[in-house]
Amino acid sequence: MDDDRSVPDKLKHNLPGRTNMLSVDYNLAGLLCYFPLMPINIVSSVLWLVTEPKENKFVRFHAMQSLMLLGVVIAGSIVVSILHFLTFIPFLGSIIGLGLGIISFVLWAGFFVSYILLMVKAHSREMFKLPYLGDLADQYTN
Repeated sequence: MDDDRSVPDKLKHNLPGRTNMLSVDYNLAGLLCYFPLMPINIVSSVLWLVTEPKENKFVRFHAMQSLMLLGVVIAGSIVVSILHFLTFIPFLGSIIGLGLGIISFVLWAGFFVSYILLMVKAHSREMFKLPYLGDLADQYTN
């Protein structure tokens, strides 16, 4: 059951305004939350999640969704790194390494494309929800 506080999929945010901290337009703040350079997206997401009032659902939603996506990226990197230890198995190591290399490339390309898509959506003032993560971000920012 949806309540009035939830963020509908693909809702356009038309309210003009600037963030409390750094006085950045809302759409630029949302874009910076997804910027694919870790210090920028972590700092901006945490900064706006902490300083923006709860009424600013647009910036807070994008900040939370960005942090959750970053958590998935880090978890995926850890899993692939652990699996790379299997490459030390004689004879099978090269086959496993090739498979893990392809999997790593596909994962990183997918994450990069996701970040670019989310940057474009946030800059166009669209509250685009990722499957599962978007619902969690919506739930935690309300």
